[in-house]
Amino acid sequence: MEDDEEHILCVMIRKPEKEAAVHNISQNLAIEAEKKKLKHSFEDIVPKAYHHFRSVFAKESFDELPPRGHGITQLSLNLGHSPTQERSTI
Repeated sequence: MEDDEEHILCVMIRKPEKEAAVHNISQNLAIEAEKKKLKHSFEDIVPKAYHHFRSVFAKESFDELPPRGHGITQLSLNLGHSPTQERSTI
């Protein structure tokens, strides 16, 4: 054979081998253990004093970024000086 020939390797995977490649015993045990865990509500996990922050932790609040420039701060650090906080104009 010449070095410049191209070859294609095709491996046919039957179902048992395919499942073994995707899951192993440890993963299956972990999946089953996770299914058996009790699901706790927000109220169970978060102290009552912080329940009014529920919207901050809601999935919907993570789906979009805040408007550009909203709450962005910049710290200026100079040797021998205390840090000052300036609002970004971005």
